[in-house]
Amino acid sequence: MQKTALEHDLQKLVEKALALGASGAKTVDVASIRTGAWTRWKCQFGCPNYGKNIVLSAICS
Repeated sequence: MQKTALEHDLQKLVEKALALGASGAKTVDVASIRTGAWTRWKCQFGCPNYGKNIVLSAICS
């Protein structure tokens, strides 16, 4: 099976991290990352710039 361009780029980043001294490095599927609701609240209520940037607004909503 041939690697996609993204997989190839991610592998290069893992190799670079290891070459720069990381004791370990791997890619993770973002769908496997879970956060609590408080992380969004911290951003929403703790950041004076919340909602002023279209990119952050799209990500945080």
